[in-house]
Amino acid sequence: MGNGFSILAGGAVELVKNRLTLLGEFSSNYKGVDNYISQSPSWDKWMEDYNGTMSNLDIKLEVNIINSNSKNRIGPFSFDIYCGYKERLVSNNTFKGWNSYIGITTFYQGW
Repeated sequence: MGNGFSILAGGAVELVKNRLTLLGEFSSNYKGVDNYISQSPSWDKWMEDYNGTMSNLDIKLEVNIINSNSKNRIGPFSFDIYCGYKERLVSNNTFKGWNSYIGITTFYQGW
């Protein structure tokens, strides 16, 4: 494993108080050349063919619908719904693409 560096920067804004949140993030990762120690010259030669740096830059946007705040809850059940989109803008020796997701988080509490 080589040396690496990772950065994550983002923020969230509440579009509707205690109800709707928008989240945005940028993330970047860098991994340097792998370090290895060997007493086998043939293995060292083979490793150099499959050894390399990796870097990427991602962007993520996510919307959260909040129904877990007891003052603003609609109905008797607490839940939050989220959906998002993530895309890799820059890739070097790694995969490139996008994904989207949706989910629900529920809460059960007994007294």
